[in-house]
Amino acid sequence: MREEQVAAVKAFLTVGSCRRQKRMIGTKPTVGKTSTVATGAVRVRGSRRAVRAGFTLIELFAAMTILLLLTAVALPMARVQVHREREVELRRDLRDLRQAIDRYKDFFPTAV
Repeated sequence: MREEQVAAVKAFLTVGSCRRQKRMIGTKPTVGKTSTVATGAVRVRGSRRAVRAGFTLIELFAAMTILLLLTAVALPMARVQVHREREVELRRDLRDLRQAIDRYKDFFPTAV
């Protein structure tokens, strides 16, 4: 049993070194009674726990918290930007209206 554990540790270290060297995971040989899953996780035959790749609940919660904080900051900024755009459009319309009134005054004579 001890030799199988040593072989499993060696296989696990081989997977880690291959990842660091960016080699293809499927090209390394298996040692003893180990097998390599497509994701690079090593599973020892006969053991009750299999190595699983994925995210923990804490990691998912942290990612969701970060997304919520970014959304909480971005939404008020977007609302302010929309308000500013409306103000710019209103000022442009008022300027055009004022120019139209000034042209009207200059076109028609005031005395008869």
